[in-house]
Amino acid sequence: MFSGTRSWLKQTVSVYPYVSINAYGEYAYGTAASVPCRIEQADEQVISEEGTALFTSAKIMVDGSVSVGIKDRVVLPNGDDGPVQKIDVLAGPDGTPYLKVLYV
Repeated sequence: MFSGTRSWLKQTVSVYPYVSINAYGEYAYGTAASVPCRIEQADEQVISEEGTALFTSAKIMVDGSVSVGIKDRVVLPNGDDGPVQKIDVLAGPDGTPYLKVLYV
């Protein structure tokens, strides 16, 4: 990550990694990790990985080295939570991801 970009990440969210689907058809999650981020509350429509239109309530920017995937659950500082709907990866000049944008 670029050093200037890291200074933007002054908030934190909890990211629970998706593990499996339980016997009731519900997602099961692992142990949460606290991740530095920048949160933008935004009601916007995005196109999911499958090509369907989704409405999201937050855009969360995290370091490109953070391990996060679709279906992981994110808990915002105000207690709101939801699955990651889409991930945009921004690459630096050398092709290494320096920033990930999570849509929740």
